Amino acid sequence: MTQPGRLFWIPALALALAAAPVPAQAGKAGLTLKRTAKKTKKKKLRWPKLPPAAKRKAKAWIYDLAHKNPLVVRKAEGNLESLGPAVLPLLLSSMSDTVPTRNPALEKAALAVVRKENAPLLAPFLFHHLVSVRRLAPRLLAKAGNKEILPSLRKALAKEKDPKAREGMVLALCALGDTAGLPGLFALARKDFFGRREEILQAARSLKGKAATQWLLARLSGKDRKDQITALRLLALAGTKEAVRAVAPFLDANNHALALEAINTLRSLVDGKKPMKHISVFQLIQMRREWKARVGGMK
Repeated sequence: MTQPGRLFWIPALALALAAAPVPAQAGKAGLTLKRTAKKTKKKKLRWPKLPPAAKRKAKAWIYDLAHKNPLVVRKAEGNLESLGPAVLPLLLSSMSDTVPTRNPALEKAALAVVRKENAPLLAPFLFHHLVSVRRLAPRLLAKAGNKEILPSLRKALAKEKDPKAREGMVLALCALGDTAGLPGLFALARKDFFGRREEILQAARSLKGKAATQWLLARLSGKDRKDQITALRLLALAGTKEAVRAVAPFLDANNHALALEAINTLRSLVDGKKPMKHISVFQLIQMRREWKARVGGMK
């Protein structure tokens, strides 16, 4: 015989179980979320730590970089390099605007130890109060080769007033393949191509691609002869083969420099050869004839 009290107890229990959440599942889900959050949380970046004794030695070696005896200097350089990136903050803090004679040795030591993973920690130095540090920071970032800091470089370039620091930032942007540095590189090449030739061509090589090609072809299509010569010089390394037809008409230029750079650009784009610094009038006539025949046969 069924007891009256149990008739009410069974439906009530069923309703309670249906309405209530499942504690075990909820607990597991919550635990999973917490674990995921811990995994995705980024560690705060810090410089490698130098023990107190090593720090004291590093300071002494930094002092020795200015020694008159080259053997002492070389030993100090080797010792500092053995400490790796941990010594970078000390080297940067030793830079000076008022006594700049020591800066080249400090720069050399810093460039010897910088690594890709140091780039995010170096980015704040682009905004340092010392001009000497702001000039060095882009070189270190270019050497590090970490594209994560491109937004910081662009921001620093927009704010920077010092011409040398700006040039360094432009070259760093180019070295990292960012065409945001192309207008600055074009201006530098236009002003001092032969004084900075290797540096400029290396930067242009890092920008090679469609975006750089289109930007430079727009300058080539203008009327300013110096702009045209500069565009051809940069196209030789930054351009792609789609530029060949736009370059070909400059083989007929009356200006020797313009015709030479047209030949250089075609040699580089088609044959992958390095640009020539100078050629004789006889060579120019001969090479112009050869390239006109070759370009004419291209589809």
